[in-house]
Amino acid sequence: MSGEGCCAESDPPHPLPDDRPMIYRFRLAPQIRRWLGHSIVIGGMIPILAGGSLTPSNDEIFSGIQSESNRRHLLLKQYSGSREYTLQNSRFGIQAAATVLMNYREVDGERYTVSARSGSEKLNAILDRVIASEATVSLPPENARYEITSANYRIRVLGTEVIAG
Repeated sequence: MSGEGCCAESDPPHPLPDDRPMIYRFRLAPQIRRWLGHSIVIGGMIPILAGGSLTPSNDEIFSGIQSESNRRHLLLKQYSGSREYTLQNSRFGIQAAATVLMNYREVDGERYTVSARSGSEKLNAILDRVIASEATVSLPPENARYEITSANYRIRVLGTEVIAG
């Protein structure tokens, strides 16, 4: 596939303190999944917006991302999937893992059912809090804090390049 590609940089809306890196990673998981979907949109938009050698502005790129996000949000009524959560504490040599079935319905938000778990009880308790947090942020008004909007993120074009062609 040929065309121009773009790199973007974003800042999380509400970073957590450095002394809580594992929770920070999990809290960003829904955003990362959304961002990956939107980065595909960016890659698809660049050749259209660029029109040859012109580089789209930050506002043009972000406007396209927001439009696609809004469109997907309006169309999304329900989905389901499975997730694997793992947590390791290298200091004490312990770990925990949980396999979770997740169901989303527009009215109810995300609902989680743990289908399997292993490892440390204490780390599993932390995983339970992470999972509960993800369910909470899937509902209004909390979910607005994690949407890809100009209120939550800044985007900046780092450059363009020709890929495979």
